[in-house]
Amino acid sequence: MLVLMLMLMLTLMLMLMLMLMLMLMLMLMLTLMLMLVLMLVLMLVLMLVLMLVLMLVLMLMLMLVLMLMSNDVYLFIFMRFS
Repeated sequence: MLVLMLMLMLTLMLMLMLMLMLMLMLMLMLTLMLMLVLMLVLMLVLMLVLMLVLMLVLMLMLMLVLMLMSNDVYLFIFMRFS
């Protein structure tokens, strides 16, 4: 009887240990998944920000080029007339 009780106790302990291990593994997996998702989101946000910055820089460059071209045209016209 005692042996049976001890065996049951040991099996229960082992089951509990396995359950705890599985829980820990699941927690680790979930944390890793969350970390990966966060990394992906951060990457996407960075990409969007970079795209916006590039667009702004391109716009500024176009503005500068247009201004310079218009100035050159004005200078050309002015020189021609003078």
